[in-house]
Amino acid sequence: MVYTNLCRMRVRPIIAYYSKLYSWWSQPSKEEMLNRVRAYLDYLRDVLQKEEGIELLEPIVVSSVDDLYDFSLRERIVKDTDILLAINAGLGSQPTLIVLGDLGLPTVILGLNSLRMKRRHEGFPGPEALDAYGELRRRNRLVKLAVGIEDLLSALRELRCLNVLRNARIISFGTPASYIRDVITPIEYLERKLGVKIMLIPLEELVEEYDKVSIDIKAGKERMKHIIESAKRIAEFKEDYNKALEDGIRLYLAMKHFIRKYDASAVTIDCFGFIDLIYRRNKVLRPPCIALSLLRDEGIPAACEADLDALITMMIMSYISGRPAFMGNPTYMDLERNILRISHCTVPISIVREFDIVSFHETGYGATIKGYFSEGEIVTIARVSKFLNEMVIARGTIVRSKVEDARECATRVEIKIKDLSKFAESVVGDHHVLVLGDWLREIQHVCTTLGIKSIVI
Repeated sequence: MVYTNLCRMRVRPIIAYYSKLYSWWSQPSKEEMLNRVRAYLDYLRDVLQKEEGIELLEPIVVSSVDDLYDFSLRERIVKDTDILLAINAGLGSQPTLIVLGDLGLPTVILGLNSLRMKRRHEGFPGPEALDAYGELRRRNRLVKLAVGIEDLLSALRELRCLNVLRNARIISFGTPASYIRDVITPIEYLERKLGVKIMLIPLEELVEEYDKVSIDIKAGKERMKHIIESAKRIAEFKEDYNKALEDGIRLYLAMKHFIRKYDASAVTIDCFGFIDLIYRRNKVLRPPCIALSLLRDEGIPAACEADLDALITMMIMSYISGRPAFMGNPTYMDLERNILRISHCTVPISIVREFDIVSFHETGYGATIKGYFSEGEIVTIARVSKFLNEMVIARGTIVRSKVEDARECATRVEIKIKDLSKFAESVVGDHHVLVLGDWLREIQHVCTTLGIKSIVI
């Protein structure tokens, strides 16, 4: 599952090429250079097939700074473009690369020798790229330097994250619960710091929409069928599990209504406030867990308990990796073996090898997903602190997922990390976010750009 609907990014390759700077200098012809670049871009497109959502646009050749003062050319460059891939194609291209970085778009500068596409030629950015990169950093432009294909992919992931984040519209259904209100970043601060827009929707308004939703619509039926047919087991319920599952999907559809209405890219909800409101009305337990699982699976970061810091962490990690995230409570720490357990009830189905449908905390009421991760998977775990001062980041390996007889949330996963004592000393809050894969480098770079200190475990 990839976050293509929110992380779609259009990359415009610009070839900075001076055909003749000095009469005695031997340099490939413009046609040869263009062919070399096209071959590299074809190679890059093949690599990007695993990075769904990144689209390479038609390349444009710029032969001098004067070209960039042709406003029709500038319009071609920036139109429908999210990120510039400024390719250093030879001697004297510094001024062009610098002016490209001044056009206001996030920019990746790629060195000339990378165009040869052979591994032994990677790692040589060229003096032009180094000069331009240094100058654009001095100007505080959002710029990355890439000296090989893996470096380029990392840069694109980082810029994708920053680009989506700065345009994000977030819905909070209800305000943060009283027990976490004092430990998470205020809404106004997040908006000023990140440029995001956060909309508060009262839980009563969400419940009004929830009451109107019918599971019989096509989207509801398809979701219901998929979950039941994909589940390995359905646990024993004190009520009709179909009804419990239906109500979870009805909430998902109600939340989708507001997501479409406000063009939102991420959501969070005061979970226990919602549960309490429904219980007072109908005397049944209806947790929002299924809804949050489904939203994450289709590319919408969705955090529990109106924890906006966990949501921002989830957005950063999902936008970098292109994958849904799991968030939960660190419920168990074995300092001798460096084993950390994280538990919650909102795991996305697409990131586990199998799952059961169970009741909320095994009460017999309300449906949640109990997922089982694959052992041996590399994962990245993180949480940003209040006021976004720092982020604790750890890499680890899943060692166990079937943890039974624990009075914890449904999905329980144990991860071996390098130094659990350091993690315990550095922790900045409860909820932590987990994504599959090693994304430490990219997360650190994004944190640096956002002014967040990285604490790496």
